[in-house]
Amino acid sequence: MTRTSNAPIIHGIKATLVVVALAFVFAATTSTAWASQEDGLENSWRYSDGELIGASDDDGAFDVGEVSGLTAQSTSPDLVKFGIDVSHHQKTIDWAKAKSRVRYAIVRCGWGHNTSAQDDSQWANNIRGVRQNDIPFGVYIYSYATNATEARDEAQHVLRQLREQGITYEELSLPIYLDMEDNTTNGLSRSTYAQIVDAFREELQSNGYWEVGVYASCSWWADNLSEIDMGSDWMWIARYYSKDYYTPGQDGYATTPFGGKFSSLASNGCGIWQYSSMAQLPGIPGNTTDVNVADLNMRFLQGNYASGTMFRLYNPNSGEHFYTASQHEAEFLTLAGWNWEDKGWVAPTSGSAVYRLYNPNGGDHHYTLSAEEKNHLVSLGWRYEGVGWYSAGESGVPLYRQYNPNAKSGAHNFTTSTTERDMLVRLGWHDEGVAWYAKAK
Repeated sequence: MTRTSNAPIIHGIKATLVVVALAFVFAATTSTAWASQEDGLENSWRYSDGELIGASDDDGAFDVGEVSGLTAQSTSPDLVKFGIDVSHHQKTIDWAKAKSRVRYAIVRCGWGHNTSAQDDSQWANNIRGVRQNDIPFGVYIYSYATNATEARDEAQHVLRQLREQGITYEELSLPIYLDMEDNTTNGLSRSTYAQIVDAFREELQSNGYWEVGVYASCSWWADNLSEIDMGSDWMWIARYYSKDYYTPGQDGYATTPFGGKFSSLASNGCGIWQYSSMAQLPGIPGNTTDVNVADLNMRFLQGNYASGTMFRLYNPNSGEHFYTASQHEAEFLTLAGWNWEDKGWVAPTSGSAVYRLYNPNGGDHHYTLSAEEKNHLVSLGWRYEGVGWYSAGESGVPLYRQYNPNAKSGAHNFTTSTTERDMLVRLGWHDEGVAWYAKAK
């Protein structure tokens, strides 16, 4: 380009120096954030360089530790349940001893970027412990995401560790949570936080893990996360116990963490309330365990097959019929445009496993009692998604299977109705006999 100005060239040099200086400052700030992430040293309202600090939450509420009124056990399955969230900070846990007090656990898989160097060192031990002791569990990852791309990478971090441990969607009793608290992620716009959560959730849901939530303090929810589209069941809120806003619930349980300036949030409630980080429990070293209570009606903890009700949906674009034991999954799909076809049948809560598979090329699902058929489809590239539900014995109600030879995806239909079966056969579908059995009426 021809230079036409008589201005001294030194101005260009100064501008270049300013740009270089700003780049250096930005790089220094970024490297500090990266160093914090790579070292796994949390810095937030409750951590300083990876060490738990203070005895209050980010709004000054005093952490009184474990409160007997909040941890009273009950034989009623409908009451609030007491649980913990754990990471390498709790060291090696004796889960057989912890089980006497713990109704569920939320286990940290790691932090930040999808690299094995940032896997939680106790992840595998804790998953083994909850499985061996039949403790319902969910999963969380400590987030450093500052944009949607980084959030997707963190979701892939979770997915990798779930697959390494063989954890299917059906095995999880609680959601997968994004832990949003680190100082390096504070100060973003509300719309950016919403984009982060949406990207994290979409990445997990596109891989078959439907229940996705967020952990944050009350202040974060009020100040940063107000634009997030999320139901209360998926909100996990840290708000430390205080008599100023403790609301006794049924049989002495607390029902809300909200009070004072957060009273506007109380109408929504939350799925899980973390009310202390200073509990001392059997089988867990020290007295720095986070303790939580779950909502009275939180459906995740009712058991994966407690009701046995199977929901049936139809995709008007692909022609696929879809079947699920999860009401949350069914509700999500209706929001995505699937047609709700009500209840398909009632499955027993135990029996022969019906395997669920997903075709990443066709975008459809298949269900079978046959381990041989399951393994064959996996060898062809289908993704095994675990046990979808259970089949009763031959004394139950038969589910008939039909095949559409003309369909490219969604080629199978399953129904208890002989009328529906016969109609499809007249239209050219193949009758493939009984697929499995529903619970007898």
